[in-house]
Amino acid sequence: MTAVNEISKEDLKQYWNIGLVFGLVSAIIYCISLYLKYNYFYTNPVAFQASSFITYFIFVLQLLLCALYIRKNSVGYLGSRQIFGALFLMILMTETAYLLFNYFYLVKINPGFTEEFREIILKHMTVLGQSSEDIAAYAEEMDAVTEEQQSFMYHFKGNIIWILIDSIIALLMSLFLKRQ
Repeated sequence: MTAVNEISKEDLKQYWNIGLVFGLVSAIIYCISLYLKYNYFYTNPVAFQASSFITYFIFVLQLLLCALYIRKNSVGYLGSRQIFGALFLMILMTETAYLLFNYFYLVKINPGFTEEFREIILKHMTVLGQSSEDIAAYAEEMDAVTEEQQSFMYHFKGNIIWILIDSIIALLMSLFLKRQ
């Protein structure tokens, strides 16, 4: 016999399955949006940044939809741990897909992307009337980053930060949506 606030193993498995399904869908959507970003929006730095913002907003919306789906389909007690567990699984799947896509696309598939994007940004800065000193300083920064981006650890470290940020958002959602 279980206590009132305990979750059965079957229910727990159901929450994890929901996290897996939402995570797979989210990972696919994220990879498609990255492909579009790198192939269609890179010529305009403003559109490139806007696509990043919109993609992340869609991901946070997917987290919320997953949490709401769990809440809607659960009966009785629903703790924040159960919601957070599914959301965390979704985060791990999506961020892993993001990491792998970025690394393989930027380093293995299209290694010239960063250099091409660098030139577009510098040209954009010139059009906006930035001083030649600012442009030169930014070019130096980008050169340093371009070398770092060849390393898997560079991408991995950045990904860890986003997993933490996503987890804080998921924790807040799960605390808000739990049911006693």
